[in-house]
Amino acid sequence: MINISNDNPSFHWLCLSPGDARQSELPTSQRNVVTVQLAGDLIIDQESLMRAISTEMHFPAYFGYNWNALEDCLRDLQWIPADNYCFIWKDAQKLLLNAPLDFVTFLDVFFEVSEWWHEQGTRFQLWIMDDLIMKIVRYSKDAIITQ
Repeated sequence: MINISNDNPSFHWLCLSPGDARQSELPTSQRNVVTVQLAGDLIIDQESLMRAISTEMHFPAYFGYNWNALEDCLRDLQWIPADNYCFIWKDAQKLLLNAPLDFVTFLDVFFEVSEWWHEQGTRFQLWIMDDLIMKIVRYSKDAIITQ
């Protein structure tokens, strides 16, 4: 398991291999948690990512299917209030391999939104379950530490 986080306890980018027993730590059974399951096998580019999040989060009809609109809607979740928002993304490698810039941009948007939610006293988490991404993160972390 690789846990990449910063000083913001609300933001979690947690990589687990699919069979990892630590999946039991997912906050999905807690009260007042909105859990969003992202089916990575269907997410291959920005358009499919926006569609998946919009559908799972029940975004309003005015959602603009771009990065700014995603950030705006993720900050304004009045239609599904919660104390904890937990995104679980399996097979995220499809987006990383097909559209790496979209993958990185999504993480950047997610991080910005999670910081905002943290200021509001709400947890906003991303759990990535993907062996390939776990290996890439481990390699990148090791490369950064040794430089």
